[in-house]
Amino acid sequence: MYLKSAFVSAITIQNLQRLLQDILWKLTNFLPSVLLSYPIPERGGVAEPASQSKVQTLRGEADELSDKMKENMKGIIKKGEKVVDLLTRSENMKKEAEDFKYRSKEVESKYWWKNVKLITVIVVVVLIVILIIILLATGVIPVSAPVPPVVTPSSKP
Repeated sequence: MYLKSAFVSAITIQNLQRLLQDILWKLTNFLPSVLLSYPIPERGGVAEPASQSKVQTLRGEADELSDKMKENMKGIIKKGEKVVDLLTRSENMKKEAEDFKYRSKEVESKYWWKNVKLITVIVVVVLIVILIIILLATGVIPVSAPVPPVVTPSSKP
C-alpha cells in the first residue's frame, strides 16, 4: 500500500513539474506577444502615455505573477518530495520492524530450548541424588565396609 502511495505521489510530482513548465512557457511566450501587440511608439505606432503605462503595469504584474507561481510550484514540489521521503522512511521502518519481529522470535525460541535443557539436567541430577539417598537408607549400598567379627582369643587351660 505504501509503495503504491509513493508511486502515485511521484507521478503527481512529475505532473506538477510538467504543469509548472507549461504554465511558465505560456507566461513567457504568450503574454509578451499579447503585450507587444499594443502599439508602442518605438515601433512606429501611436500610443498614449496612459496606455503605455498600463502595458508596463501589466508586464510587471505578469512578471510578479510568474515569479509567485514559480515559488508556489517549487514549494509544492518540495512538499511532495518530503511526502515521498516520509513514505519511503515509513516503508523502511515497517521492513525493519518485521525483521526485528522475526529475529526476536528466533532468539525467544533459542532461549526457550536452552531453558528446557537446563531444567532437564537439573531434574535428572535431583533424581539421581534422591535415588542414591534411598539406596543408602535401605542398605542396598553399604555405608562402610563390613567389619569382621572380633574374635577374642580364648585361653585354654
